[in-house]
Amino acid sequence: MHPEQLNRIISFYKDCYLHDFRAVNVLNFMGKKVEKPYAPESFKLLTGMGVWFSVEEEWGKEMAAELAIHSKEKSLYAGAFFLKGRMKVLGKDTKAFCPLFLYELELKEEDELYFLTLVNPIPSVNPSFFELLRNNYETDLNLEQFSEMVLPPNLNFSGIDGMITFFSTYFKELDVHWLKNLMVSDRVPIDIQAKYRSRDKKLESILLPGIIVGLLEKPSGSRGIINELNELSKKKINLPVLQHLFFPNENVIKHPAEREVNVPACLSGNQKKVFYSMDTYHETVVVGPPGTGKSFTIAALASELMADGKSVLIASKNNQAGRVVASKIENDLGLKGLVVKTAHASYKKSLTSKIKNILMGIRVKDVPKRRITELENHLQKINRSISKDEELLRKRSEQEKTWGNFYSEEKTGFINKIKSNWYSFQKFNGDQVWDVEKRLRLNEESRIKTTKKYFKDKFQYFLRIQLNNRRAEFQQLLDALSE
Repeated sequence: MHPEQLNRIISFYKDCYLHDFRAVNVLNFMGKKVEKPYAPESFKLLTGMGVWFSVEEEWGKEMAAELAIHSKEKSLYAGAFFLKGRMKVLGKDTKAFCPLFLYELELKEEDELYFLTLVNPIPSVNPSFFELLRNNYETDLNLEQFSEMVLPPNLNFSGIDGMITFFSTYFKELDVHWLKNLMVSDRVPIDIQAKYRSRDKKLESILLPGIIVGLLEKPSGSRGIINELNELSKKKINLPVLQHLFFPNENVIKHPAEREVNVPACLSGNQKKVFYSMDTYHETVVVGPPGTGKSFTIAALASELMADGKSVLIASKNNQAGRVVASKIENDLGLKGLVVKTAHASYKKSLTSKIKNILMGIRVKDVPKRRITELENHLQKINRSISKDEELLRKRSEQEKTWGNFYSEEKTGFINKIKSNWYSFQKFNGDQVWDVEKRLRLNEESRIKTTKKYFKDKFQYFLRIQLNNRRAEFQQLLDALSE
């Protein structure tokens, strides 16, 4: 498998996310979510690729400065053809000023002059426009049908004529007379910002042919993924996990080997199998109904990896699932201070404070290697004792079955009398089940307590090593977060 193949696959995923990413939804293009709105006086910008549309120098300079800092979080868009009105959002009556089309733009600079140009000549249809339209007018169309039918091939004479025909056919009560001006000129026939401010109710039944450019936040769910896929697509990738995921060697079948699982919790046999699978395979799928311990297994698995000095990323499609795992690591396993929770933007503030404390030596303990070794030896001793008692219980269980079968048959005779005496001697002179179970319980409690201590000390041990060797990187991260 060549790295180029993997690069092409990652580029494909990036394109898929970009397609989804462009589906921006804007309820009010003059609202707080749209920064630095600017209304060009011409539709020429939207007539096709290769058009460089000059903008006012002051606005261009401000926008260039903003994009230089926030280009990964924000993007420049043009909204075109507006519908005015009000909509219920989460039960609240909200002002709407919805553009029909959304075009992603790029700002260019040449000889201290600023220009706008299209990233893609084909716009996306704004879902909020359709919702507002459907609130005001009866229609059997769904959003997908509406989007396919309303999109013009371009904003020339035939394209505008097609839009007029479409609205006149499917939304007859919507006034589109201002669109006719665009069939003879690309100039915006109205002051679109003035129409937004106007209180004239009649404007709510007119399609307003204006264009407004502004800065929008990119959808946060896809933003980070696109940036990472973009970076990966530029590199020669040699990551075994990705290679195995897309080009698995199905002929190789491995059998996970059992091992001692040291985590500060009691795990079932099935939960331990996840650990064995992790040792053997690049990826493992765990399936089970709610309440069967999947989240707890993830938490235990993460804690063991962190105790080995590894970093663990726990990703989820929703914040709640991530919070559950974090809670189990901190509360159920008792390992506080090891997790950075990123579900809310405020995590940067807490992470900044945490790194500051680390750099100042606050809550950073100097744990000697000797103590780690002592705890490892003590854990091994406890585990050997637990294994010995578990084997003892297993043997005793087999003995109990043998004795039960013997006494259930009420056998008589000299040989059977000797057997009965021997079984009685074994039963009352060997380790009693309740004693073994008590020992097991105490050893298990000791194992959990010692493992917690071992994990915490080992975390501090690795933290001290990283701080000594990579203090400059800690400081760089702190500076970046502070910015």
